[in-house]
Amino acid sequence: MELSTSTGLAGQVGIMEYNVEINNKTLSEVLTSLRNRIWKLLPIYEGKDMSGRITISEMAAYKNFKKNLQKVTIEVYGANDILFQNTQFVQLLCLLQGLESVKIDEHEKVKNIVKHCADLCEKIKEGG
Repeated sequence: MELSTSTGLAGQVGIMEYNVEINNKTLSEVLTSLRNRIWKLLPIYEGKDMSGRITISEMAAYKNFKKNLQKVTIEVYGANDILFQNTQFVQLLCLLQGLESVKIDEHEKVKNIVKHCADLCEKIKEGG
């Protein structure tokens, strides 16, 4: 596995356990996809549809948020184990795990943490 010594990506990354080579382009695409799914957590928490209208109850939205957050957290946890040895990636995992504890009425907290997580994805992708 080859990563830069800082927090960014460099060269090819090999996942020995699965005999797969992943290049920077693929890693960049994975991080972009991850960032997009993190951003989607906010409207899910708010109960909004694609047009931005609130369409479900606060409790149903909260349950959907928790379910989607769990999927993203599991993906980040798995990626951390096999792809990244990166302090910002670990920070991202910690923040997502911390989101598990938010309550139904903590919109500002969710909004701020989601933004921070999306920003971390960009920083990781950009190499710093």
